[in-house]
Amino acid sequence: MSEEAERAEERLPATEEIAQDLIKKYSIISVYNSKVIMVKKGNIYTNDLNYFNRDLHSRVKKYDSFTNYINNVISRIKYAQSTDIEEKLCFDPWKINFKNGYYDIEKMVKGEKPFTRTQDDIETTFFYEIPYNLKFDKKYDCPKFKKALKTWLIRNPTILPEDIFEMMGYSMTTNVSLKKAFYFYGPTDSGKTTFQTILEGIIGEKNRSSISLWRMGKDQFGTHGLAFKLLNMVGDVSKKIGNIDKFLQVAGGDKYIGAEGKGKDNYEFRNAVKLWFNSNKLPDLQDNNRPEFYNRFCIVEFPRQIPADEQIPGFAEMILSDPDEVMGIIWECIYGLERLKKRVRFHPRTTTNTRHLWAYETDYFYRFKFVYCESTGDDDNWIDKIDFHKRLNMFLGQNLKKSLSPQKINQRMMIEGYEVKQLSPSQAPDRPYVFLGIHWKDLDWREDIPEELKH
Repeated sequence: MSEEAERAEERLPATEEIAQDLIKKYSIISVYNSKVIMVKKGNIYTNDLNYFNRDLHSRVKKYDSFTNYINNVISRIKYAQSTDIEEKLCFDPWKINFKNGYYDIEKMVKGEKPFTRTQDDIETTFFYEIPYNLKFDKKYDCPKFKKALKTWLIRNPTILPEDIFEMMGYSMTTNVSLKKAFYFYGPTDSGKTTFQTILEGIIGEKNRSSISLWRMGKDQFGTHGLAFKLLNMVGDVSKKIGNIDKFLQVAGGDKYIGAEGKGKDNYEFRNAVKLWFNSNKLPDLQDNNRPEFYNRFCIVEFPRQIPADEQIPGFAEMILSDPDEVMGIIWECIYGLERLKKRVRFHPRTTTNTRHLWAYETDYFYRFKFVYCESTGDDDNWIDKIDFHKRLNMFLGQNLKKSLSPQKINQRMMIEGYEVKQLSPSQAPDRPYVFLGIHWKDLDWREDIPEELKH
């Protein structure tokens, strides 16, 4: 037998022994069909393998072919511990897992005891925990955060602070059945980034990913990184949105999502992630005629740029370092989940205007027509084509947008169902060409648009 073969023969028993020892020490599972290894810590299984990896490296560093040896051990663990996560992990949509136990919203609604301490139920395991102990010693509140929400949402008639707590609470669970993603937008210094930091602090950094809406639909790698996450939070969504099919699967509540890591095999993961996006403006869409896309969003506008003298430096850090504020936010999220459980959906006012708001913010042709024109469907109502062209292009110029040619304007109006006709002498002596079925509203198009018209 050659020297290399003898070393290989000696290596195999050692590999098996190390693998079995690590399995016993760390209570390891290997997620079936994804080749992810998870280790148990308390009542969670996590893919945070820092201690496991250090232990593994210390055990094999004395052997030749160090990297191959590690791969051999991991392969044996994956094979031996392959597990159906549906049997091992809890994906109950109305449970929230904390460091000291889990809270059951269904039991809360039924008036039963909702909280189970970790030590009282060692069988129920999760893949995550909200990184706080849930406290019951007093009535908690979050007055500073509530005041900030009212400031950030001022002049927003469709989203109220209680809606935000429902969205945050939903994001603390594995529930995806409500089929909603969240997009908040507004000018610089409107509170968006501060809110994002607080939300991430409440949910926990380990429970977060950051894959952009554009990246999600770019190729087969777009959903890699969403597995075993509760929150996908992305700021500054600046690129035009292309393929939205993967987004619709994730936000639409599909139970399993296909993914692929670069240089790795395809796999599926159990969907539990809630998608949040944050930018100064809503992005343009390559295909803006997909109603299912708009149906998936709750749009939250932070409309007011907060003056420098009203801003509080380090506000997010101040909130997250205040235990009473944090616990007050968590309890408000729990109450929000109770409302969601009873209502079985987000409040209709948070979603009914989504398509309109998206078009209003991204399509200035649409905005001009919505604000200054009224469709009647009656041929006795009309707008002079030349007058329409002139006013529209002046409006576009005022908003720093490119003017449109008469041909493009006419084409858009005809696509939207407005017939072009030349009036008879009895209707107008100069016989202009007009768009039928539409007329001007009684509003001065040269003045600023009243804010309330948007909604």
